[in-house]
Amino acid sequence: MHFAARLAALIRGNARADAGLYVDETRIKRGPMPKTKTNSGAKKRFVRMTSGRIKRAKAFKSHLLTKKSRKRKRALGKKTRVDARDQARMRRLLDG
Repeated sequence: MHFAARLAALIRGNARADAGLYVDETRIKRGPMPKTKTNSGAKKRFVRMTSGRIKRAKAFKSHLLTKKSRKRKRALGKKTRVDARDQARMRRLLDG
């Protein structure tokens, strides 16, 4: 099938005829869709919970621990949820 016919099929939304074409911002490109990669730093630091929320570790538990109380260090060792305002950004990093 010629490029113009495939382009028309892409605009119409015909899935079979437009195989090998995709829209990248404003241009139509040939070839398979590029694969998106998960951010490797994010996958080491965040965990998705079964509810869909994202879990993270707390900060300030790596050094200068002598001045922090036992209770505070215990609390810092536990995981907490990512704030709702940051959920979408973290999902984009994890989903790729």
